[in-house]
Amino acid sequence: MMRGIHGIANLRPRRPRYVPGEVLILGLEADVQQLLQRAPAAGTRLDLLDRLALPASRSFRRRPPVSGDPWAGVPPAPGTASVDVVRLRLPALAAGEGSERSPVLGPAATGALEEAADGLRALAADAGLAVHVEPHCIVGDPLEWETDTLARRVMHVGEDPAGGERLFLSQPAFRMIGLTDETGRRLLPPEEDGAQVMVAVLDTAPARRVSPTPFPPAWLTIHPGAPTPGLVTPSWTEFRDLSDHGLICASLVHAVAPAAEIHLYRVLNDAGEGDLFGLLRAVADFATRSRGRFAVMNLSLGSTCPASGTDGVLAQALMAFAEQGGVTCAAAGNTAAVAAKASAIPAAQPPASLPYTIAVAAATRAGQRASYSHRGDIAAPGGEALGVPGPGDTDDLIGMAASHPEAAFSGYVAMDAGTSFSTPLVAGASALMLQAISHWPAGVTLERGIDRVVLDLLARSATPPPDGLPNGDPLATDGLGAGILHLGQALELSKVYR
Repeated sequence: MMRGIHGIANLRPRRPRYVPGEVLILGLEADVQQLLQRAPAAGTRLDLLDRLALPASRSFRRRPPVSGDPWAGVPPAPGTASVDVVRLRLPALAAGEGSERSPVLGPAATGALEEAADGLRALAADAGLAVHVEPHCIVGDPLEWETDTLARRVMHVGEDPAGGERLFLSQPAFRMIGLTDETGRRLLPPEEDGAQVMVAVLDTAPARRVSPTPFPPAWLTIHPGAPTPGLVTPSWTEFRDLSDHGLICASLVHAVAPAAEIHLYRVLNDAGEGDLFGLLRAVADFATRSRGRFAVMNLSLGSTCPASGTDGVLAQALMAFAEQGGVTCAAAGNTAAVAAKASAIPAAQPPASLPYTIAVAAATRAGQRASYSHRGDIAAPGGEALGVPGPGDTDDLIGMAASHPEAAFSGYVAMDAGTSFSTPLVAGASALMLQAISHWPAGVTLERGIDRVVLDLLARSATPPPDGLPNGDPLATDGLGAGILHLGQALELSKVYR
């Protein structure tokens, strides 16, 4: 199956999107409880919907993240293994605008929710409580849509049962990063396969319910040693939703790191949307499962909500994951098409903009920044352009889209473009780097600094982009960070740590 995005003309500038009437509070359990007790007396009714224990980052334990507090005079917080996140509803604001599938608050409702969060932050600060409060954000596909015509084209690539597999393994993106040759033959040493590394893909998934349980490895099996690809003549078949978005990402990770232990978490629905609390639950689960192991997290999703520095709920979760040796790769974003000059290329969106993440931009086959891509720390092939690919078009990223194990690569693959699909290539490369490193540089331990070592290896070995367009316009190459991922060069550089 090959797919593209239907309705690209409906892409619009983004504004913050929140779950109607809901806020999240992060803090030490006792402080969170005190705030919940004080709020009604201050005239704010709060209904507790859910709570979650997150691993606590060192920065939180060292100095509680009270928003707006410069930390002057704040004594170190006692060491703690976890912090509480509570999901709360403000009944007075819960009757939001928008559909149940995609609640979109108008400016007035958005402002009211932000004002309520500000009020709770002020109440906590006055009481000296170590908490952070923020509106409950909607997260999802790095594209922002203001239409219900969100669908994907699927195509059949021929009657040959191995047709999809050949097309997948020989795709131009893999050749561009030094993974395979034009026949689909893997170019890396066989032992460089990501063994003993755990990778989580937090995304959509074939399951119809949200569950932290990883899917069986058979769902991600890709048979090696594909023969030379033959002539493929795709044909359009049907529209589909975004339920295979995560499976495509997982298949790309698997192609780069075939022996890695891949966990596919469903945090987005079939329309490519979810909420921050669900994402946090998956982050916490994977952090617990991977403690003491080399681990990578792939976030091919974005948020329209403002980044909140290091004191935000998601930032704290990702910092704690990094401190236990985890690496997080996140999609830089896909709404840069409006940029008229290099200086207007937008910075990475959250969560790619947060500390302790590797922001991944998208490059074209010509080595230029894809017109839709935000800035990143590093780039990988992401497809030529957002839109529905025509028959026979294989310039975009190709991945597995089968919804059942027995259907995997039985003549069906999926095609798409975006930083969503450049990100898993870097996540897979990160798994290879973690496998390769056996002797740590001075000052680096499993609990601190591994993510920066991985980024340094990938960045220093990246292929520099060409020098702009013939007229000298840097718009086409600016924003690619250190350059374009190259696996062979990265593995060669990693030998200094072996």
